[in-house]
Amino acid sequence: MRIVMLGHTGAGKTTFMAAMYEALRKPVDGFRLVAKDAATHWHLVGLAKSIRQGRYPNPSDARASYDFALLMEGRKLLDLNLTDYRGGALVESASSTDLETLIDDLVRADGILVLLDANHLARSAGSNPE
Repeated sequence: MRIVMLGHTGAGKTTFMAAMYEALRKPVDGFRLVAKDAATHWHLVGLAKSIRQGRYPNPSDARASYDFALLMEGRKLLDLNLTDYRGGALVESASSTDLETLIDDLVRADGILVLLDANHLARSAGSNPE
């Protein structure tokens, strides 16, 4: 299953990813999420630890892809790929390669997760988008 995560800078895409991984890497009603490689596991564990201490990740400046397996009582149910796009990837001008990759990911996605920061939206509600 492929999920693409989009949202503006600071919306919490990477924070969501790290917190979700921390919550689901220990079994919940028999379900468990496992990173497919050690580097991803330790990266997300480190981010989650920092978040618990009140230190949030820096804004992403590039696309990041994470591969997981969803297990049920130790048996793999499905492969899961989450792609975390940098903030504003949909609205900022990008090179044709970046845009082609984004469009390809969106077309192939089984789901799209859009994260919004309500405080950011409230602050910018009265501003002129020009």
